[in-house]
Amino acid sequence: MKALAEPVARRSRQCYEVSNAEDFNLTKFAKVDNLHSAYRRLEADGGAGAGIDGLSYDDYSPGEAFAALRQVSESIRDQTYKPWPTRSVRVPKVSNADPNNDRHWRTLELLRVPDRDVSKALQVALDRFWRSRVPTIGRDVWEIFAEMQRAIRERQTYVLAIDDIRNCFPNARIADVMTCHREFISQPDLLWLIDTVIRGHDGHDHLSGLYQGSPYSPIAVEALLHHRLDARLEATHQGLPLLLRYVDNLNFLCRSESEGHQVLQVAEEHLDELDFTLKHEDLPPMDIRDNGFNQPILGFIPGWSNGQLTFSIPETAYGDLREAVQLALMAPMSSRTAHQTVNGWLESHGPALTRTEVPEVVERVKEVTKRCGFTELRTRPMEDVARKARRRWIGFAER
Repeated sequence: MKALAEPVARRSRQCYEVSNAEDFNLTKFAKVDNLHSAYRRLEADGGAGAGIDGLSYDDYSPGEAFAALRQVSESIRDQTYKPWPTRSVRVPKVSNADPNNDRHWRTLELLRVPDRDVSKALQVALDRFWRSRVPTIGRDVWEIFAEMQRAIRERQTYVLAIDDIRNCFPNARIADVMTCHREFISQPDLLWLIDTVIRGHDGHDHLSGLYQGSPYSPIAVEALLHHRLDARLEATHQGLPLLLRYVDNLNFLCRSESEGHQVLQVAEEHLDELDFTLKHEDLPPMDIRDNGFNQPILGFIPGWSNGQLTFSIPETAYGDLREAVQLALMAPMSSRTAHQTVNGWLESHGPALTRTEVPEVVERVKEVTKRCGFTELRTRPMEDVARKARRRWIGFAER
């Protein structure tokens, strides 16, 4: 099969994209070259879990991958495409998850590789289109906190009211998702493809639940929540309180604790129309300047001092690092993968890595990795990574 690798690689091109959904062309989307370009993106991004057929990316030679995608291409063109059933995998939401507590775990529905590829190709095809219409798509944690810092400075409002939507992906009703899509899209071939991808193998018998192992599911959730929650809150509250939502995490910046309680109640009323509920597991609305504020938000515990956000790293983050390093050590190039994992963890926590915090955090990281049997880390390079990450955060937040 190795002889096929070079010709197949040369045939892989830029993925098909549209800025206007009405310009979508199913034939262009279904081209094998386009599907293969999405395949290579997925392969590079990782996510090597096998589907129900037991096959992961490592099990496909280049020729076999191209042959599988050719079959999928033909079925998409004649609109007979039907995804295979998924494979359910239970994974922990938090470190040290209690195996007997379902709230600490989530179930991923893993598509087989060719079906995952179609979902990825759809996500890429519509990425520019959705980003121009749903501003929360593609927004990351640093953007949330940069916007929060800017808003606090401008509005002088310091109370955070937070909550999470319970089982957002598993409980999303497909009819609601497709109704929101039709608010933006009328092209029939594209609507057929979206409906086919999100319903999966069971087709119209699949009434609720977006597969968390599907690359298109995050976009579907964002479109739903933007249309049925964000836009309605903005229309009634004109940005006061300010909603800083990250997928199913709701973060409201409010003028008072009472306003925080009120807006969470209004949000829950809107969500109830979608059959969603809030978890009610977080602290009540509280001023982040209060020394007693210790609620983790998106991986950090925020505070306010000297006109800017401050950040602490919650204890759970070190547990997440431990699990990530343990997984890295099982990879073929374990030492290199573990190094990348640690550096990635430090880079993502840049907002909290002030000059005074870096030595303590780096020592904690060394302690965690040493307990995993990984003893090759050196203090100086990690401190350099941490300081650079902090400088990136400062520059990013000020921009």
